[in-house]
Amino acid sequence: MVFGGGVANAVGPNTMFLATLGLFVLPIVEETGFSRTTVTGAYSVAAVGMAIGLVIVGQLVDRFAARYILVPAFLLFSVSLALIGLMPPIAQFHVIPCFFVGFFGAGTAVPVARAVVTWFDTTGPSQSGW
Repeated sequence: MVFGGGVANAVGPNTMFLATLGLFVLPIVEETGFSRTTVTGAYSVAAVGMAIGLVIVGQLVDRFAARYILVPAFLLFSVSLALIGLMPPIAQFHVIPCFFVGFFGAGTAVPVARAVVTWFDTTGPSQSGW
């Protein structure tokens, strides 16, 4: 469970998009012709999408099992991330999938954390000898 949670966080939105965007600002600017302001503005839109998504995910985590949130969230996060690469280099079209990357990415970290904590509370200490 802990290994799976680590893998999920390694390929989640924080490491795949939000934390690494600073490395790719100049290549994105050169490739698309966007200004640096547009590229970092798309990052801000993703952060707003994540803030909105976290409010919704917080309530869903309390009602449903983690897998019912994680599977659709990772699938839709992956599709949104792929759409960023498929969008034409028009700023308005680039911002829309960035919002969804943040929005659906919000459904990845919180359910993983809850699943690991729940697993550790119920079975972890007995298996580790504590």
